[in-house]
Amino acid sequence: MKVPQSWLRDYVDLGSPAEVAKTLVFAGVGIEGADGGVLDLELTANRADLLSMLGIARELALLTGKPVREPKVEFAEAEPWPVPVAVEDESLCPRYVARIVTGVTVGPSPAWMQEKLDAAGLRPVNNIVDITNFVLLECGQPLHAFDLELLRGPAIVVRRGRGEKMVAIDGKECTLDSEMLVIADSERAVAVAGVMGGKESEIHGGTKDVLIESAQFDPVSVRRTSRRLGLSSESSYRFERGVDWETIEWASRRAAQLMAELAGGKVRRGSVDVVVSPPERRVIRFRLDRVNAVLGTSISNERIYQILGKLGCVGPFISGVRPPARRRDIRSEVDLIEEIARVDGYDKIPSDTDLGTRVASDRPDDLVRDAVRSALTGMGCFEVLTWSFSDVKDDRWAPGDPVALRDPAGNVDRRLRKSLAPGLLDVLKTNENYKEPLVPIFEIVKVYFETPDGFGEREVLGIATPEGYAHLKGLVERVLERVGLCPGDVTAHLSESGAAELDFEEICRKARLDRKFRDFSRTPPVGRDLAVVLDESVTWARLEACVRAAAPPALESIGFLDVYRGKPVPPGKKSVAFSMTFRAPDRTLTGDEADAAVKGIVDAIAVNLGGTLRQ
Repeated sequence: MKVPQSWLRDYVDLGSPAEVAKTLVFAGVGIEGADGGVLDLELTANRADLLSMLGIARELALLTGKPVREPKVEFAEAEPWPVPVAVEDESLCPRYVARIVTGVTVGPSPAWMQEKLDAAGLRPVNNIVDITNFVLLECGQPLHAFDLELLRGPAIVVRRGRGEKMVAIDGKECTLDSEMLVIADSERAVAVAGVMGGKESEIHGGTKDVLIESAQFDPVSVRRTSRRLGLSSESSYRFERGVDWETIEWASRRAAQLMAELAGGKVRRGSVDVVVSPPERRVIRFRLDRVNAVLGTSISNERIYQILGKLGCVGPFISGVRPPARRRDIRSEVDLIEEIARVDGYDKIPSDTDLGTRVASDRPDDLVRDAVRSALTGMGCFEVLTWSFSDVKDDRWAPGDPVALRDPAGNVDRRLRKSLAPGLLDVLKTNENYKEPLVPIFEIVKVYFETPDGFGEREVLGIATPEGYAHLKGLVERVLERVGLCPGDVTAHLSESGAAELDFEEICRKARLDRKFRDFSRTPPVGRDLAVVLDESVTWARLEACVRAAAPPALESIGFLDVYRGKPVPPGKKSVAFSMTFRAPDRTLTGDEADAAVKGIVDAIAVNLGGTLRQ
């Protein structure tokens, strides 16, 4: 959330930007940046009270002891114009306030308002829409303005959807079912409650009369509807976290005041405030002696009373405390004690230097994971983290249907991935499109699949390289060698597209990390390269196994070089080139001995695989 400090100064006296940032950080409020006099706050979901300028001002006033200057809301009212409001689903809308302002002139909002909205990250639209956004950012209460002339019928109805369609302000068509709460006139839905208004009743250049909506909607319902429709807004973000009951009517009056001042409107008497179920002001059992007992401090009772009073709590503090309605996160005695510690200063809590520490031992799987990461990064690979969701229906990597999400967010990524390869190849493609360096990448995460009993998951190692199959195979071999395995020891899928997948759980089960150092050989190696023509059906694994079986003990290693298809290789055949290294531990091998070994290998390939030496 972006908080311009110039806007904050309207409500509380501030020090320098650095002092403000330090005060908030030391009180546990996250700050991602503080550039150009704008604080970029990282707020936790339980601190909905901070999602406004007044909320931040109250927090700073609480921490610094300075007073808060709240705007005075005063305006003259014209003749009555009541609006009937019916709330059909009371559980999803505990309160709904409707107020009418007539005779407005729609145009650009004043420069000072546009500057404030722009600094806070909202685009100015027109004076009526800007006023609703301004009040939302000022006090945290979402508002919506309807063009009164575009509403059909005299009444506003808060009800569930009936399968009708509505085009939202952003142009997206929505189907509104019975699980969604909507705002409707006598004929149709005109807004998705708490999420977004409809295009057919939005404010436009010719709007004269405005209906201001200020309400409280069920957070779970708003969150579910927002996800299902793929719609989100500043309003839904706040409704999902809960709004302050006591600010609902104030925000409506504040918006009406600004519309009268900035748009020339007349505020009509007869506003409607439908209160279905007012919240019960909870009283938390509070014991003064528990504060210092829990914190290990010596805070005086007077200081505790002072902090609770600044928080907006109501006593008697000796036995019970009623927190302010806006602080929905304060639910227990421990929450109150935490607030006292936070405001008094975490730095005043004494440290205990006698606390012992114990280092957890590494699990075998973690040791294997570290070894694999070390091997791959040592070969120039970069670890990535891709989305767990995918719409890829390619069965080459993992046959069968992917696991579908019951309640997907938006219209894409409706399934959990069943393979890492498509995502890794997409990363390489994206890097290429953006002219980024083309480097090999890897990922160790879970994939998901269906089972006869439901769903399952397993951990997989995925590798992708832009250098082709030979480089990919070398990476796989070196990784397996690092954990004491051979290519045939684990389930692996390699593709000529440059991606590979290995069963990481199998690697962890079979890994042998307790290898011992062997001195380097003092005798020179003898190398030989071969190219053999084989049927397309013959895999590298079969060829390698045949070579190792036919070779003498002096064969030290075998490495893949290349595969070729095309003239003069006949159709249905391929030419596979590979290298071999021979070495005897106690003497130097002669060329004749190496040639004899190669002849035996060629003969074995001809007999067992039907291959011929490429001429």
